[in-house]
Amino acid sequence: MVLDSNDYLVMSGHVDVGRHSMEYEKDGEILSLEYEFVEDGHVEDDYFCGGYMEGTGAYVRDYASLTIMDFCAFDEEGCEVSVNFSEDAMRKFTEQLI
Repeated sequence: MVLDSNDYLVMSGHVDVGRHSMEYEKDGEILSLEYEFVEDGHVEDDYFCGGYMEGTGAYVRDYASLTIMDFCAFDEEGCEVSVNFSEDAMRKFTEQLI
């Protein structure tokens, strides 16, 4: 399985906060991931923005961290295949997504 930036973009859109697993299918092969995604942020309320009625109510992410615990790829018969998965690329796309 050969992944490109579009694949990482699509997968990052399915990442949820917490510890989860995900499967991504491409060209008849399946990539299986186990990951943990942690984020922290704040709501721009009037208190956070200085108390001058400038709060927007928007959630602003201050911190994001993606950790890949395990990954493997399989073909249609369930045999393991090689994959050029990059944890750094996945982290880059996921942590920048807002």
